[in-house]
Amino acid sequence: MKKIILKKLLSFIMCGCIAATGVFMMPSAAAGADESVDTKEQTSSDDLSELIRDFVLEAGSFDASDSKDVKKADADAFVIDKEIAALSESEKEGLSNTLEAYSNAVESVAVMEEEQGVGELSDKLPDEVLENSFRYNNGQLITDAIEDIERETKEASNGNNSTLFDSSNVLLMSTKSAMSVSKASGSYKSAYPSYSGVDFSKWQGTVDFSTGLSSGVEDTDGNVRSLNFAILRCGYTSGSSSSGYTYNIDPQFSNYVNQCVALGIPFGVYYYSKATSESMVKKEVEVVKKAISGYTLSLPVYLDMEDSSVISSLNKSDSKISAIASSFVSQMSGTGYLSGIYASTAYWYDYLDTFASTDTSSYHWVAQYADYCAYGDSVAAAAYKNGIYTYKDYHRYETWQLTSSGKASWQNGSLTVDLDYWYGSFPCDAS
Repeated sequence: MKKIILKKLLSFIMCGCIAATGVFMMPSAAAGADESVDTKEQTSSDDLSELIRDFVLEAGSFDASDSKDVKKADADAFVIDKEIAALSESEKEGLSNTLEAYSNAVESVAVMEEEQGVGELSDKLPDEVLENSFRYNNGQLITDAIEDIERETKEASNGNNSTLFDSSNVLLMSTKSAMSVSKASGSYKSAYPSYSGVDFSKWQGTVDFSTGLSSGVEDTDGNVRSLNFAILRCGYTSGSSSSGYTYNIDPQFSNYVNQCVALGIPFGVYYYSKATSESMVKKEVEVVKKAISGYTLSLPVYLDMEDSSVISSLNKSDSKISAIASSFVSQMSGTGYLSGIYASTAYWYDYLDTFASTDTSSYHWVAQYADYCAYGDSVAAAAYKNGIYTYKDYHRYETWQLTSSGKASWQNGSLTVDLDYWYGSFPCDAS
């Protein structure tokens, strides 16, 4: 595939170093109140910034199966680490964002090297390899990266979305308030979202859902949306092929699901996957079944497909990654629960197109942090980034995750949450 998702995702991970325009912006060394800065010291910092800039950008297209890529990444990291070690504390402080961008890029490269059993960067990984994707860095939500994604995607149509309107200035497809709804039948129309909701995992901590029912969730435009449903993380896979995988139930799942049941909030679940084979999918499905046993779901069970190690392990292959999605749907079909797949817009286009072209039974959940979703709509696809993706009539979704910056003034202060829209009626009583 020409569009390499890691290249896009790593560029967003740069913690503010890339602005909405895509220009790399390195912070200068801190000068304090004194405007005079030692020229030699400044040049050293600039040189290091250039080295890191090149490393982070090259990490976006890194291929662990290419020995040249591995050798270059290892050699560059060795030089950069040596330069960082020579910095004074004040220089490190002045380059804090740049150094964080480097750390994230090294970690992503190290994960891919470890999956392939090559390279020398695996010692930079923590003992337990957790979630790594466009939203996570070793299990931690990347708040700065999410903000960068939202800023960048808001500029996706050159800042004005002019191609989303006809000559009479009539809206052709969706924004956050009027979304183009796609159905399996291929019928498309502009409509308001049927329901709004949230998706939660342990990273939200202890949450009082009863407060959410009364106060709702504020979107990035300041509109308050009702809490009509929740999609809860029931589990996740941690580890790697070399260290071994662990299949876990989310420690907050019981708390969240029991509140939804008690308050009558319709809910579904998702599992954060690292599966690269049918046997791994089977193990993940077993954890899902254990977690949700005894509960009646109104919404599907989703496989969350976003981890960067899967893309690398399966060689960026649409057919291989699509096979993982198909295996999950097939294995869930005999459980009595509805199934679905979660992925970003880019992931759906680049790695799940084979699956989407044949799947007619599962539900599709798309993440795109923007004013519209560029999947499942020909006008939206043409508008997004000057049409880098091609719309096909089998592209569809029922749920759109439009932001991870929803504001919920629940319990003690403000909580930042993922906000989702559901289009059409709920499946209801899916078990």
